[in-house]
Amino acid sequence: EPWELISTPTLLDNPVAPRKKRIVALGLLGGLVLGCGIGLIRDRQSGLVFSYEELKALIPCPLLEALPATAPEQWTNTAHLLVQGPLADAKSVALIPVGDLATIQLKQLSQALKNALCDRQLHVGSDLLANRNCSTQLLVTAPGAPQRQQLQQLRKQLALQGTPLAGWLLIDPELEA
Repeated sequence: EPWELISTPTLLDNPVAPRKKRIVALGLLGGLVLGCGIGLIRDRQSGLVFSYEELKALIPCPLLEALPATAPEQWTNTAHLLVQGPLADAKSVALIPVGDLATIQLKQLSQALKNALCDRQLHVGSDLLANRNCSTQLLVTAPGAPQRQQLQQLRKQLALQGTPLAGWLLIDPELEA
């Protein structure tokens, strides 16, 4: 008979399929790997520089100070220290924003520097030709504001210009007051 049983039926202790825990674990692991990979690719394609170490490597002068973005009232003390230290001999200072900085932060920093410089001039702008008559230049940026290509181009232009750079300031949103 074609429908005759050859052996007695047995039940296994564990189900054969589907293995729900394995499917969920592999789905989570695959999603994590895929998400991290896509995030890294999008970060590289955006060209924005978020890392302090990468900023330090791409900007051709020393970091003078990291300013807390959430406490602009502390910038006044830093401005006075800068004017007495690296900017002491400067007759005029050019504050050059690098990247897409928040306008309010740039205004607050320039106001603090103007107050500290007293009778000396402060020029604010990213046009290097307009700032070439200043005796020294000061760069200011924030993580995620500049692009790699923009920093590389700025580095070349500053080398061609030959105007002394006092250093650069970092407005860091992660820095606590």
